[in-house]
Amino acid sequence: MKQQDQQQGDNTYRAKKKKLLLPKNTRVKIPPRIKPGMTFMAMIQGKEYSIICPKRIPLHRRIRVSNNLVNNTNLSPSLSTFDRENDETIQLENNNLLVVDTVVPERIKPFDFFEIQVYGTTIQVQCPKDGNPGQYFQCQINAKDIIHDTKAMKYNNNNLVRTVCAKDLKFRWMNNSKTDDAIVDQSLEEDDIVFVRHLTFQEGKDKRLPTGILSLVSATEATFNSTIEDDETTKEKKASGDDEKSTVVTFNTISDVQVKPLEEKLRWFHAVCKDLGGGGNCQKDGNNLIKLVIRREHLMQDSIKAVMSMGKEHLRMPWCIEFIHEPGVDWGGVTREWFQLVSQQLFNPKNNGLWVCSPNNPMNLAINPSSASACDVDYLLYFRFAGRLLGRALFDQQIVKGGHLASYLYKHFLGLPITMQDLADYDYDFYVALRKLRDIDDFSELFLDFTVTEQQDDSKPTSVEIITGGCNKSVTKHNLKEYYRALLQYRVLERTKLQTTELVLGFLDVIPEAPLAIFDSNELESTLCGLPIIDVEDWKANTVYSGAFSTGKEEPVQWFWEIVTVDFDNEQRSRLLQFVTGSSGVSLSGFASLGGFVLEGDTTASTDRFPKARTCFNRLIMPCYKTKDELLSKFKTAISLSLV
Repeated sequence: MKQQDQQQGDNTYRAKKKKLLLPKNTRVKIPPRIKPGMTFMAMIQGKEYSIICPKRIPLHRRIRVSNNLVNNTNLSPSLSTFDRENDETIQLENNNLLVVDTVVPERIKPFDFFEIQVYGTTIQVQCPKDGNPGQYFQCQINAKDIIHDTKAMKYNNNNLVRTVCAKDLKFRWMNNSKTDDAIVDQSLEEDDIVFVRHLTFQEGKDKRLPTGILSLVSATEATFNSTIEDDETTKEKKASGDDEKSTVVTFNTISDVQVKPLEEKLRWFHAVCKDLGGGGNCQKDGNNLIKLVIRREHLMQDSIKAVMSMGKEHLRMPWCIEFIHEPGVDWGGVTREWFQLVSQQLFNPKNNGLWVCSPNNPMNLAINPSSASACDVDYLLYFRFAGRLLGRALFDQQIVKGGHLASYLYKHFLGLPITMQDLADYDYDFYVALRKLRDIDDFSELFLDFTVTEQQDDSKPTSVEIITGGCNKSVTKHNLKEYYRALLQYRVLERTKLQTTELVLGFLDVIPEAPLAIFDSNELESTLCGLPIIDVEDWKANTVYSGAFSTGKEEPVQWFWEIVTVDFDNEQRSRLLQFVTGSSGVSLSGFASLGGFVLEGDTTASTDRFPKARTCFNRLIMPCYKTKDELLSKFKTAISLSLV
């Protein structure tokens, strides 16, 4: 008897929500093809309820529904007029259940089962009792049915991870710290100076140029699209009357790809681009070809006019370039030349006043805060064009010349967290000055408030508030953290908010957010600007030795160059160069343009510690490791930890 009761208990469905008294031993039958965890509809006392299949399915496929644990909310969908344009496709029901709208297929009768695609996963649903073919209805889906075992992207020494949130099926940064809810920044000993850009898209007057509002939010508040839905409807679907969007990429695929090597990431990414429209040249199908006719003497003017006249669908179609009075067929070479010529002009800070060089590294560019007055044309149009050019280069596997940007700009593209280290990478002297404020107890003699002084060209210096009422708020020991946060926000966004917004919008005009989740900022820079063929001999010739490495003949020095030359491939050399100098490439002048690469031996540092870099001085500081294997292991770990 006890064994029989136990078997009945195993077959009992434990539902959620409110109680409902049912006749004793109320049973329902699990429909065919329903698996554990899947949801199906059942009639109980003349009402329709959503039932989640238990873990154990008996052979007779009948389960007993307990009287006190049945969901008494009638989940039968309403088949009245359904406004699909004004209703979200998927909305949150509770922490585990999602409400999905779908349509009853042809030849499906009430209570029949049919399959639907939800974010790339096949789910079985049951037609409601009054459903007819062609009618829309809503059904509940268990989020666990469509979210697989995702691989989190780690960030900031593993305190931040990016995972898929079951509530809205978007990527979200979450705190992975076991000791504290805060994100710890070791360099400034601050616990919450981490921001992520948030972009709210809006429709502009011109459909080809959607607008948006760019802001910075705390990392854990930021969300990121995790899927791509094809906006275009194929001719076959239009002919059949099916105008549903198809899912091109799902979060499950992205989470798997984001932990793979860069070569595999790029292979997957360009396959996605091909599905979205595909880059190409004149050897492609001429019916879907966009031809850009350019006059060399008016290169920038014609290029901007052509690219900015395109909508999203044209930005993703195959292009070919034709220079006037230069007959020929673009098999790829002309397009590559066009990208090189345009990018060289666009990203030259001496040409148009759009950019300024980083105080740390003249190769790295940031947006010129005075670009509105320094540029004699529509400066915001130029930044929108720059974003589209970078996006198209990534989409079409092209290289841009001179387009090495500050790290925080790449992170704006990718939606990656921005910390004080990004400020240090751009302007190390300013960063050091901020650090020194921690050692001051009395701020009264500094006369420091929440303002900064800006000067545009030859105009008089002006005071700018970095928070509302900043001119009336003095910096003290107690609000120093707030001052750091405000300064970081101002330097990486607020100072050039209009320009940055157009730059990011232009980039996302071409590339959807979701597939960008596989890249880190270094990978994006290397992909756009090319993995340079690094001349190790030139690197050696322009290296200065310091500290314990006074002659350059010490054993750790010899191991270092052996590793760089033999053990590292070109990608790892590029990452090492990024780690030390802040850029993954060097100018045409070679390493001499860096003003000297310094390799310093630190006798006071334990060999258990990793090498350190001072990017503003192009200085690499490493302990005197005792073996080559130890040196190789520490360097591999160091350059991998600096990915984002």
